[in-house]
Amino acid sequence: MKWLPELNEKVLAPNLLVNRCMGELTSSQFFVPESQNVTRPLEVAIEEVVPCMIRKTDPVGRCDYFNQRWLDYRGRSLQQEIGDGWLEGVHPKDRAGLQTVLRAPASDTKSFQIEYRLQRHDGIHHWVLEKGAAWFRPLEVFRGYVGCCIDLHERKVMERGLRRRNRALHEFAHVVSHDLKEPLRTIGTYTEMLARGWSPVSEGRHEPRSGEIIRVILQNVGKAESLIRDLLSYSQATGRAPLEIVSTDSNILLDQALLACRACIEETRGVVTRGFLPTVHANPVQLGRVLQNLVENAINYRQPGHIPYIHVSAAGDCGEWVFQVADNGMGFDPRFSKSIFQPFNRLHSQSEHRGSGIGLAICARVIKRHGGRIWAHSQPGKGSSFFFTLPRPYAR
Repeated sequence: MKWLPELNEKVLAPNLLVNRCMGELTSSQFFVPESQNVTRPLEVAIEEVVPCMIRKTDPVGRCDYFNQRWLDYRGRSLQQEIGDGWLEGVHPKDRAGLQTVLRAPASDTKSFQIEYRLQRHDGIHHWVLEKGAAWFRPLEVFRGYVGCCIDLHERKVMERGLRRRNRALHEFAHVVSHDLKEPLRTIGTYTEMLARGWSPVSEGRHEPRSGEIIRVILQNVGKAESLIRDLLSYSQATGRAPLEIVSTDSNILLDQALLACRACIEETRGVVTRGFLPTVHANPVQLGRVLQNLVENAINYRQPGHIPYIHVSAAGDCGEWVFQVADNGMGFDPRFSKSIFQPFNRLHSQSEHRGSGIGLAICARVIKRHGGRIWAHSQPGKGSSFFFTLPRPYAR
């Protein structure tokens, strides 16, 4: 249960609706003289005027009225809800605090605003926002509370999502700035060496030659360019624009991926084999990038002194295609089998293995956007197997 500043109009947009409802409930039209029969007119007015869930308590906090919107939301009858029956639907963690508010002594009566979880007709607890006001008749006699409730679960889910995205964005920006600083700092240092007026005389004083300086500068420019390129790919993989899905032969995608990896495959004398690969419905550019990243990852993390062997295959299982990219590389501790798919979450330093640390994160985002899953099995020194799925609606 979350307590909010009392009657704070700036909390969130739902308050606008709740405030208007409370205004209708507490307006003078409802507080008629005692001599008149007020029960039915009050209920009728509430049903007609207020587009919220309404409940009313007696002076000791027991509910004696619920409007039809409340009963429909809860999926229960008035007899089931009346008294303390409605509290059965309040989440156990929120119940005690809510009772404390509703059963405050008359001398402590005041308006309140509170968020708590209430069970719906389908058995699921949703967050609701309730704004309550004490009412009196005559003016000095406390008669209980009138509460106005709205469902704000969707907003709460969106808030949690935004908080996660903001947190991830902050971490992402921090790591990016750190990773870009290293090559830029190196470029700056070596450029200053050239700017200070390097001359052939300095070559005999154990200082770097101009060719070596330029090589280091170009090497770090390449690092920065690679990081920026990977960031662009990650941004495209996480975009919200609809994917262009077409029928694609995954054999062709693997051929294109191997062509892009040709230099590093030849350099390491790597061997890539394949088994059955199906025709799928997918975005060919993004799915091709997944295969390329997984092959490059297998080559990059090969065991020292060993030729990398990589096997790519797929099989149909339980209504989905399951792809596998297996290698004989150095492997990794199974404890990191989930974290390796997070951006910049490296298990090795850049000095040990090249790469920006975004490749597997790109794979994870692409597969998720296609409605699939991705995971890995590995043991140190025993190679790794990366798996991803494509639902059968995307395959034939």
